[in-house]
Amino acid sequence: SLNVEPLRINKNDLKFITQEFHRRIQKSRLTPGDVVIVRTGKPGACSVVPDWLTDANCSDLVIVRCGKQLNNRFLAYYVNTVASGHVAAHLVGAVQQHFNVGSARTLRLSLPPLTEQKAIAAVLGALDDKIELNRRMNATLEAMARALFQSWFVDFDPVRAKLDGRPPAALDTSTAALFPEHLEDSPLGHIPKGWTAKRLPDAIEVNPRRTLKGGTIAPYLDMKNLPTQGHSAEEVIDREFSSGTKFQNGDTLLARITPCLENGKTGYVDFLEDGQVGWGSTEYIILSPKPPLPPQFGYLLARSDALRTHAIQNMTGTSGRQRVPSECFNTFWLAVPPPDIARRFDELTAPLMAKIKAAEAAERGTLNHFPKSMNTKEINRESGRYFSSLLLPNWAERSQEDQEDYGVDCEIELMAPEDKATGFIFKVQLKGTAAAKYDKSGQLVYSDASVERFKYYISELRIPLVFVVCDVKTGDCFWARVQGNRPLEADLNAAAAKKQETFTIKFPPARKLLKNEESSGQIVEAVESALDTITLRGLQSISPASVRDHIGHDIEAAEKQFRLFAGIAATESIRKMVQKLSLGLLHGCFELPAKKPVRRG
Repeated sequence: SLNVEPLRINKNDLKFITQEFHRRIQKSRLTPGDVVIVRTGKPGACSVVPDWLTDANCSDLVIVRCGKQLNNRFLAYYVNTVASGHVAAHLVGAVQQHFNVGSARTLRLSLPPLTEQKAIAAVLGALDDKIELNRRMNATLEAMARALFQSWFVDFDPVRAKLDGRPPAALDTSTAALFPEHLEDSPLGHIPKGWTAKRLPDAIEVNPRRTLKGGTIAPYLDMKNLPTQGHSAEEVIDREFSSGTKFQNGDTLLARITPCLENGKTGYVDFLEDGQVGWGSTEYIILSPKPPLPPQFGYLLARSDALRTHAIQNMTGTSGRQRVPSECFNTFWLAVPPPDIARRFDELTAPLMAKIKAAEAAERGTLNHFPKSMNTKEINRESGRYFSSLLLPNWAERSQEDQEDYGVDCEIELMAPEDKATGFIFKVQLKGTAAAKYDKSGQLVYSDASVERFKYYISELRIPLVFVVCDVKTGDCFWARVQGNRPLEADLNAAAAKKQETFTIKFPPARKLLKNEESSGQIVEAVESALDTITLRGLQSISPASVRDHIGHDIEAAEKQFRLFAGIAATESIRKMVQKLSLGLLHGCFELPAKKPVRRG
């Protein structure tokens, strides 16, 4: 299933099995023309088995063989777009989501006549061919720029060629003349004569100071839209600035948190107006080359194996939350060329970057001419944009899409003045819908909440979670706390007892999120109540014996230990409650010395 992508089969890393095993698993045998739908990993990704895949087998795919009145290419387009909402609503599994065969069988199709199906598939196919050609061209252009960077600034090929008495390959006479004929010693090792070995921060500014006033509406790029391949951001939106990294054209964005860094999330900023400042995730490291190095030097360096390996090896923090400290670049050395070589490198690579940008713009322009229904990814983007626009400036939003948090989309932390962290954190799962339903009382009725996932949130998640549903047609967002929400838990348990995969959550009009202190305050109160619930459930699991073993007669230790058992960050209300409960449990476990004064919270 890893080789199936929307509307194409990826030839890279195909697996092979023996003919004997192939004969034994005839049920999953593939033939050209079959439509395959991914069950796990990228659930819902759909493609047609091509003619070149004449005899193959598969795992973890739904296989569809079309009847005479259904065109296979039309079905593949339909599943990847129109039916994406059906796929999203029928995913099961808390840790790893699945789209099952039974759910595929319930998909209802709105079918035009066969001749129209073929015509639609032909038009969309031609458009896809053009997009794929553009993407391959962009990949080739970037590969050329990266190869030139590697040859000139890492391998020093032109200099080594002269040392061997050969003319530098693929360089005109005037360009070749810029390079010296000898290497010399440096802290970096052997570098071209006349070049300078510098620590990275001496050649490239790390996290340069940019000015953007709080509350300003400015272009925003979140982590999920930072590309893993190529330099162009997938989507940039306008959003009110609150807290995050700031950048301008010519800067390079490098993800510093795991697994985003290992996955290759890196981008080059060329989407702003002249002089404009944009902003994004707090988990970016910004690189801005100093003269004589051109701006794209920073991006090509960030894509190099040497820098990425150095960054990964210097990550700090606990497993799953490791980050790259910007100070680690103080030990990374560069060979900085003289201005004439840097200038020539700019002349050769800047046009390549410009062509990539132009091709991306042309692709977006072509797509904008085609009206289309929103697929799951677009619905999620729109819901994320609406939700973010409703957050107060001191609410710092951090994407969780690259974390294994079982469907949690983001983390919110309330910030103090001067962007100081408060430690008041809660998680958000955000669901968008393009077909929102409301009952007669005005409640939004969401019927696709996952039973398995919510059972995990309530029983295992030790940080408060707020569930948000966004009606992308109106931009309205409705919310509900999860832990300690008795009506929600009752409906969840009833659905679980009936072995249902989903259950219904109703959001009253009073739970519509508004961008004001009153509405935000309601969420804060709900989060504090969820903290109370998490704490109490943690306390209920503690035996008197564990209290005696870990605490003794020390009330202050009791308070600290109960907070540790509960697995939450302390707030004032929780501190007082825990202190009282600690005292009560201690009285029940053993007698306190009669004359010892007792502090009461």
